[in-house]
Amino acid sequence: MAADTDKLDEILALLQEIRAGLNGIPRAWLSPEEAAVYLGVSRSRIYQYIRADKIPFHRLPDSNLIRFSESELDEWVRNGRRATGNTTDETIRRLLE
Repeated sequence: MAADTDKLDEILALLQEIRAGLNGIPRAWLSPEEAAVYLGVSRSRIYQYIRADKIPFHRLPDSNLIRFSESELDEWVRNGRRATGNTTDETIRRLLE
């Protein structure tokens, strides 16, 4: 368990480095493509997470546009669960591979 926590902390630190590299100004909202880069996964994986409702995302009202909150993604990686409390052990396993 401690090794998993250490690995998650390492992933969070890498995500923060990536954020700092974006002109030093953290962005509050990301497109699915930007979220994929931010998390270091493929764009298709992001859409799989969306379809399975395993990642926190927001759909803009009266639109098909999907956006992600950086802070929610950080929390999702750190805790391995959606803000609603749904555990995502499979997601954590894939991130740690």
